[in-house]
Amino acid sequence: MKLIATEYGESMYEAVSLAIAGAKRLDRLTPVTLIVPSELIGITARRRLARGPAGGTPGIAGLTVLTLRRLAEQLAGRTLAATGKRPLTDPILAAVVRDVLLTEPGMFAPVAHHRGTVQAIATVHRELRAIPANALTTFETHSPLTRDVIRLHRAIRASTQARYFDPIDLLVTAAARLQEEPLGEKIVLVMPAVLDPAGLAFLKVLTDTAVDLSLITPLTGDARADSSVARSLNVLGLHFASGSSTSRTGSRIVAATDPDDEVRSVVRRVITELAQTPGYRIAVLYGSAEPYARLLSEHLEAAGVTHFGRGVRPTSERIMGRAVLRLLELPGRLFERADVLAFISDARPRADGHRVPGTQWERISRDAGVVKDSDWDRLGVFAGKSRERATAEQRCDEPRHWLIDRLNREADAADGLRSFVAGLRTQLAAIEVALTWAEAAAVLHALWDDVLGGSDSDRLPEEERRAAHRIGGVLDGLPALDEHPGLPSLLAVREVLELELTTDLDRVGSIGVGVHAGPLSDAIGLDVDVVFVLGLAEGLCPSRRREDPLLPDSARSLTGGVLPTLRERLDQQHAHFLAALAGARRSVLSFPRGNLRRGGEQVPSRWLVPTLRLLTGEESLQATTWDSHANAHIEKIPSHADGVESTAFPASAQEWRQQAALVGALRDPIVSATITLRRARGSPAFTRFDGNLTGVGGLPDPTAGRAVSPTSIESWVNCPHGYFTRTILGVSPVEAPEDIVSIAATDRGTLVHDILDRFISEHLASPPGPDDSWTDVDRERLLAIAAEEFAETESQGLTGFPLLWEQVRDAVRADLDVFLVEDSKRRLADRLTPIDTELPFGFDGTVPVELDLRDGRTLTLRGKADRLDRADDGTLVVVDYKTGSAKPYQEISQLNPVEHGSKLQLPVYALAARASRRESSARVRSEYWFTSRKGKFARIGYQVDDDVLAATRNALRIAVSGIASGVFPQRPIDDSGAYGCDFCTPDGRPESDVAQAWSDKSDAAELADYLQLIHPAGQAAR
Repeated sequence: MKLIATEYGESMYEAVSLAIAGAKRLDRLTPVTLIVPSELIGITARRRLARGPAGGTPGIAGLTVLTLRRLAEQLAGRTLAATGKRPLTDPILAAVVRDVLLTEPGMFAPVAHHRGTVQAIATVHRELRAIPANALTTFETHSPLTRDVIRLHRAIRASTQARYFDPIDLLVTAAARLQEEPLGEKIVLVMPAVLDPAGLAFLKVLTDTAVDLSLITPLTGDARADSSVARSLNVLGLHFASGSSTSRTGSRIVAATDPDDEVRSVVRRVITELAQTPGYRIAVLYGSAEPYARLLSEHLEAAGVTHFGRGVRPTSERIMGRAVLRLLELPGRLFERADVLAFISDARPRADGHRVPGTQWERISRDAGVVKDSDWDRLGVFAGKSRERATAEQRCDEPRHWLIDRLNREADAADGLRSFVAGLRTQLAAIEVALTWAEAAAVLHALWDDVLGGSDSDRLPEEERRAAHRIGGVLDGLPALDEHPGLPSLLAVREVLELELTTDLDRVGSIGVGVHAGPLSDAIGLDVDVVFVLGLAEGLCPSRRREDPLLPDSARSLTGGVLPTLRERLDQQHAHFLAALAGARRSVLSFPRGNLRRGGEQVPSRWLVPTLRLLTGEESLQATTWDSHANAHIEKIPSHADGVESTAFPASAQEWRQQAALVGALRDPIVSATITLRRARGSPAFTRFDGNLTGVGGLPDPTAGRAVSPTSIESWVNCPHGYFTRTILGVSPVEAPEDIVSIAATDRGTLVHDILDRFISEHLASPPGPDDSWTDVDRERLLAIAAEEFAETESQGLTGFPLLWEQVRDAVRADLDVFLVEDSKRRLADRLTPIDTELPFGFDGTVPVELDLRDGRTLTLRGKADRLDRADDGTLVVVDYKTGSAKPYQEISQLNPVEHGSKLQLPVYALAARASRRESSARVRSEYWFTSRKGKFARIGYQVDDDVLAATRNALRIAVSGIASGVFPQRPIDDSGAYGCDFCTPDGRPESDVAQAWSDKSDAAELADYLQLIHPAGQAAR
């Protein structure tokens, strides 16, 4: 055997080329087997051999290229197959681990049922298999935890070794076979950097039995980095002294603001390099997969750069993978609405052979108040009410057929969604109670084919199609688990799928085609013109590592390097870094100065310091002082914007658009409109982007259309922009039922209103007079009505958390008790008798209410007054129930009846009372009654006389004119400039620029009438 020590990179491949040329020196067709650590090295070696060694003859005839694992499979495959053993797959291993944990959990009893425990023990078992059985005793007494871990490992091994084989068995069998029948051809072997004892034993037999073997050992020259190679050579009986050669350094350093900008910067440089360098001669490596693996892949794809390397998205993150895992998790999460809809949105499942209407179902489930579990039954109630409304509309004199159709469609959608969820529940429950894995697999296959359309995966994009085929293969393998103890369950099925799909990373592209993108460990086989190394900051490369809680370093140190410690893994990563520098003619090393995800500043990696010192000429430079020595070879990118502005090769279409927009070369209507918007909002003028739509056609005129409610006009006064967004555009905040913590104030008010309305209505046939007090019988009836309304509110999903809802119910009952007392006092004091409740006006078939605005226009109003009483002297008293605090209404008085246009209900309700009683000249008092202990049962109101109506007419005239003319500014509601409007601050954050705009633009002529309404003369503007 010939031992050839070499450096990484081109030197290594030159050594391989020379060794093969030497083996073929007598005959170019002499069979030679090249054994390499990875497929990447094999392909690179083939390309190098095709060129031939320096001064030699190119050619690869008679050459077989194998990895050590593949050679072992060729030698041992038939032998193991003849014994009837099968590979120990992850699903089988998970089933065995689960069974061992359930029967002999030991210290793991409290977490034996957790799926994370199964995965952790399976991983440890794979690691411990690298240690010979007789060597386990050397650290078995390390600690009780280690002893229990080894006990589980032995139990798992005892349960599997008779029927299954794993990679260690493969190597052991291959070594035995090799001793019986040595390879006859000449062998050139590139020494793997890390081998377990079984791999070394196989390699030892190979080197001892080979007729002609050349062992090429690439080294970094750093003793610690080469320590794992040294241990392997010692086992083979070979010894060498790893020198301390000159430290390798990079050619250039780039410092970016954060990892995202760092990747963008490197991709720009890759594009620049591609103008003069073939893609396969460029590599981009990263020391930390998080966040670089996904960032690099996404930015290379966005830039249209062909690349290859390890996959970054396992099958579990593909659409179909997420769908299956989410589906199996639904019962454990009680079919929460958010989870069901996430599954529907992701998987686009089928029902009755058709794609389900996900968007419509989301809205229907929200309107029905579904949160989880039994709430899905609310869909039946929702469907029934929708059909009732459709039937009632059909009976009208002039039915609105569009409304009837919509209500019926909503009912059908609710029934469809309820049926779909019920079907999922039934099938998933069948998996939970299945007696065999074959039975569970059959149910899951039905879900896969019928609901997810897995059998029709050919319609999917290529990567998703591969993922679907992979999932189908896993499902096909589930019946094999019946050979092991233990029944299937949803948890067990999910564990199997997670183990199989979360580690299933397909390669991206074809090896050797395009730019090489991958982890720093790929540097072992690197031979390129330029390499970019990302993330060279402390904590990223070298990366922060935590000790394995099941096999800590103190136990690993007893295995002689078989199980690497944190220090040994750090040395291996350093070896990869040095190999990257040796494998390229030029190297660009980059690091982020900060991390927007985690916050804080970052310093260059300790491995970057030699390059920093070389490029700056400062021998004493430290990582923390690099910034003060920057030069032409150390580039500091100030920001992402600077990178986009200064680059001659934008990395993506988005960057090209940004760059073009900066210089005014982009002819894009969206960008142009954005620039116009920002300039307009920053100007002192009241523009269309600030809500000035004067002169725009198609705006509604409240005096020319259907009747409007006083609360709608109030909303314009309080915030014209909110009115425009909600009423004209029809856009409102989306409130998910699961976000409801406690019943909303408006829903609580509606609840109390409905209770009081029903109670008073029942007594209108024989109403209580001024001297009649409510009795205990009345109290019992009121509370019975309340219980019914509570149940109805619960069925709509409006009540929030049960404990808080219980407190609300108790509070409402207490308020109702006080109401009976206060109502008796009120009727006695004012000599009142209730004569009507829920008084509708302005709707089809109800009393019309019109108000002459005295400017040639008439406004038709609609609404419902909560209650109407009559005093002994004939005065009509209109009541509007309120359940909140009376504080916002304290300014209302006879002299300020409409509070600057923000409180218009009382005078309008007075007009409705006169119209309903056909008493146009009747005296009317309107009042808000705060029917709660919080509101102290206060009554705020006034006599509705001509002055009150004049004030009302003036406010309505200004409001409807503003709406019709297009005045919709955003308005602060208090002196601080804060906003209480979802439409002005949809993200709930302070908007100082909007408040400033109100201050700057409020003197516009278009806003004069509005300002006069909300800030009358003599009152300081708010």
